[in-house]
Amino acid sequence: MWFKKTPIFLAMLMLVTACASKRIDPTTKPSGAESESSEPDDPAGTIIGNPAPQPGKLKITAPDGRTRYLIEILANGEAEATLVNASGDNVEKVKGNFSRISSAASLSSLSLEAEVTVADAQRFEMTILFSDGSELHIVLTTDENSSITGIAVEVNDVEVMAQVEFTEEDGEVRQITLLIEDRPRVCLSLFDTISTAAEEAYEQGMENLSQGLIRDAKESFEQAITESPRLAEAHFGLALTQLMLLPETPAGLGIQDGFGQERFTIDDFFGPGSWLEDMNEWRRNGSVGERPGRERFPWSDTSEEFNLGQLFALAQNGYTTEEFQEGLRGIRSELDTVIDHLEAARLCNDFEFTVPGQLFYSSRSIPVNWTDLTLLTAGQYSTQFGLSLFNGWRFDVDLGSLFDEEGDQEISNMALVDQMNNFFRLRDSSEFTTARQQLLTSLQLILEALEAMPTAPAFGVIEDSPAVEAGLDQILRIAQAAQDSFGGVVTLPGTLPVITVDLSSLFSSPPTLESIGIEPFVLEDGEIHLVEAFFTTMIDRFSTGISDGEIGSFRLLNLMTPEFIRNLFDEVNGMRLSEGI
Repeated sequence: MWFKKTPIFLAMLMLVTACASKRIDPTTKPSGAESESSEPDDPAGTIIGNPAPQPGKLKITAPDGRTRYLIEILANGEAEATLVNASGDNVEKVKGNFSRISSAASLSSLSLEAEVTVADAQRFEMTILFSDGSELHIVLTTDENSSITGIAVEVNDVEVMAQVEFTEEDGEVRQITLLIEDRPRVCLSLFDTISTAAEEAYEQGMENLSQGLIRDAKESFEQAITESPRLAEAHFGLALTQLMLLPETPAGLGIQDGFGQERFTIDDFFGPGSWLEDMNEWRRNGSVGERPGRERFPWSDTSEEFNLGQLFALAQNGYTTEEFQEGLRGIRSELDTVIDHLEAARLCNDFEFTVPGQLFYSSRSIPVNWTDLTLLTAGQYSTQFGLSLFNGWRFDVDLGSLFDEEGDQEISNMALVDQMNNFFRLRDSSEFTTARQQLLTSLQLILEALEAMPTAPAFGVIEDSPAVEAGLDQILRIAQAAQDSFGGVVTLPGTLPVITVDLSSLFSSPPTLESIGIEPFVLEDGEIHLVEAFFTTMIDRFSTGISDGEIGSFRLLNLMTPEFIRNLFDEVNGMRLSEGI
């Protein structure tokens, strides 16, 4: 998908001090004036007589200290703009003109440092287009004597962070201060011109990614960011490869080992000799012969229907839920880094990335735009929320002692019930504080993405249809209601039966055995049964309506229709992994 948000001013550049300019009394008559009734000539140098900003030089510097543009303001508003590359060389000079903006109303958003009233202030703007495609837009604010009192700089319709010096004709230098946001902007085409080294590293990363060489791609993206820290596409590429490499992290390997699995690496799925390549070769040969198996994947020896007993049967003796949760905390830490890079990429409003179809042995690639990126970021926060919530309780179970190698239960039902009833012992209340913020952030990003969902044909845009519009509207309303529930009880829209939620209570007083006063499992006639009252009471602590309906009776109106699903995921609709290319 492609989406370009309405440009938002991100930084307003203002003068710390305005140099006092000599003011000429506009009522002074020139020599030879004939009568008092004659209109006085406008004195030279004022806005009235000379509708142009004061001559001088502007040096616009990036946050890392490198000069990016040199602007020389000449007489009568003429100017010359010089583009400076990363090595400090002047690579191009373009001429332009400052033109006066007559609307004083537009000044209401400016906070002028000098004591200049809106009635007296004037604005001038100039747009310069360089041969590399970058567009520089400068807005100057002056008083009635042409003295510059404020300045704003935009590159490609987005205001950039910069440091600015203004040198007057007499050589005096005035510093211009910045009001900047917390983080630097990132984009391939914005303030920083991508260095040759960064461009080469990024292109190599994309080549490695297309070939399924995920570790090599990760290293290349890291190198590109080292060379050009604000390169959005490299940040996304790095986040993508980090997600793909999660099974190879110490936390991922520890979980695999604990559950008695052969170590899975990314090479088993992507790249030369992988399962995807075997599948592609099999399809290329007309799907003749034995279909490639999944023996190299974790838990491939379990039945097609997921069986918890088979899963635990493979766990090493002594591998406890405590160790498993420690591994999940490691995964959560890895996701912190992934989120950092996704958030860096999100600062580029015009973000665009294409996941190469060659990676999946598919002829169809996956376009990613700013909206997709924001939803992916929301997903990572949501995953962290789940991990934090899960780690808020203590389970105290030796997973390796529950079942034998055949998946048969090794301990008695009574002993198993006793262990299962240890659930919901609080471990750390701070985990719930963390989980609350992660869920809130996820909901905020979902709302932000849905409100910016593209609706016109463009880069990978979803199909616009009544079903899609209705579905997206309902998701938006559900997400808004869930966010509102942190402040009290709200009703989720479009649900049958009607469900009300109060998520604030989930985090302020999380359900535990002690607070509910009922054990969740009992042994009846030798069989383990759920205690309905326990789970009803637990759910009713933060939601009502769920326990009033029968299992399977819940539905979301206007959502999950075949048309909605097909059009929402139009980017990958029809994609076939390992299609035999």
